[in-house]
Amino acid sequence: MLIKQHLSAFYQKIDAYCGVSAIEDELIRRSFLVVFEEDQFCGILTPTDLIRRPRKLVIDCLTKKDCLDSQETILFAWTQMCKSHSSALPVFENGSFIGVIEKASIVSALGEKIEQLDTQSLVSQKVKNEFINCLSHEIRTPLNGILGFINILAEMDLSNNEEKYREYADLINSNTDSFLLMMNDLIELSLTHSGEKPSLHWETVPIAKIFSELQDLFRQKSSMKKKQLVLLTKSPEPSLSILTDGEKLKHILYHLLDNAIKFAEAESQILFGIERTTDSLITFFVTSSGKPISNSDKQQIFELFNKSGLGHLKTDGLGIGLTVAKHFVESLYGTIELIAGENTNTFCFSIPRYHVN
Repeated sequence: MLIKQHLSAFYQKIDAYCGVSAIEDELIRRSFLVVFEEDQFCGILTPTDLIRRPRKLVIDCLTKKDCLDSQETILFAWTQMCKSHSSALPVFENGSFIGVIEKASIVSALGEKIEQLDTQSLVSQKVKNEFINCLSHEIRTPLNGILGFINILAEMDLSNNEEKYREYADLINSNTDSFLLMMNDLIELSLTHSGEKPSLHWETVPIAKIFSELQDLFRQKSSMKKKQLVLLTKSPEPSLSILTDGEKLKHILYHLLDNAIKFAEAESQILFGIERTTDSLITFFVTSSGKPISNSDKQQIFELFNKSGLGHLKTDGLGIGLTVAKHFVESLYGTIELIAGENTNTFCFSIPRYHVN
């Protein structure tokens, strides 16, 4: 914290050539006075100055004190005050006097900072504990599903029940995919926080194929969640392709659709597709009907471990999907935003249509 933002707004000024007897009581009451000769700063007078240099005129009583630059920190100012046994020091900017910093102001600022850090520490610890508990649950859930259905398949004779076999196999595949996706997200976040840039595999990506795969996948997921959701696609031209990282594009859309399905109310509608294209950019969207996300939640929606937004509903997940989606959009040199309508929430992201060097 710089001292400039903690300068005392009010301080008592006195003339350099006034008599000491006229200001003794005022000095003791205020603990310091700022001395000027006309408009020129001369120094700071303290009760200690009168003891060290008892003179008739104020200017003759002044003793040399440390000066502070406006870009110094309050911690440095505190050290200088303790060293000089002063309750206030003058502050300069580009060689000109701009005010004083008082010990009381520094104590107050440091106290607020300590309280803020303590609050942040408690919040961080709470988030960490919630994440660890959530991670344990989220990993166990798909694993238990995989192991449970494998045991069922091992014990049952399904030779004459191909439909049941396919149902169990689909459930195993779905749980396996969920588990692998979660692990990939955690690995991706780990690499990001270690400072590594994501590797990109540029290829010609047919958009219609990605949309078809996602639609098939999420029709199954929505039925598994026992929600009667209508999943619609604003289909692109069948021949539309772009040059990008196909896996990351699919990953982005997966998380946005997964988020929409989690928070969607039963019998609602989810629409995704292409909003617009230009010569250089393509914009995708995912729209879900329901309660609009508030402005305060919109500021936090992409933050790590955040499960707000439509968080009045209890949902599964680690709170990392939208963070990963935003990270992938930015790695593809794009931007993403959330637009809240009257009864809808729409995620839009734009990425280049061609390879970016």
